[in-house]
Amino acid sequence: LSTFDGKVLAYHGNQRVCEGLQFDDMSRYFVTRGKVSSKIVKYPNLGDYIKYLTELDEKQFLHIRVFTNELKMIYCCLFDIINKNFDKIKTPRSQMSSNLY
Repeated sequence: LSTFDGKVLAYHGNQRVCEGLQFDDMSRYFVTRGKVSSKIVKYPNLGDYIKYLTELDEKQFLHIRVFTNELKMIYCCLFDIINKNFDKIKTPRSQMSSNLY
């Protein structure tokens, strides 16, 4: 693999890792939110459950915000790498080497 291919694969791999972590966090969030919501329905007079649900939603919002910023940075880096190496992508080395002789 060329250095360009290696960099693209590395960034793509980082993106997949971030996506996997985010899906696990999201499923855990929804399970926890469902449990707390059922407690709120069961005990409507306890304000602690409502407060906990609000804090849980705020925490999840911040996690999603950080995740989207990381994802934006990964795509910006990928875009930069592709733009800098666009000629190499259009005409791979095997076609360029025939011009050298």
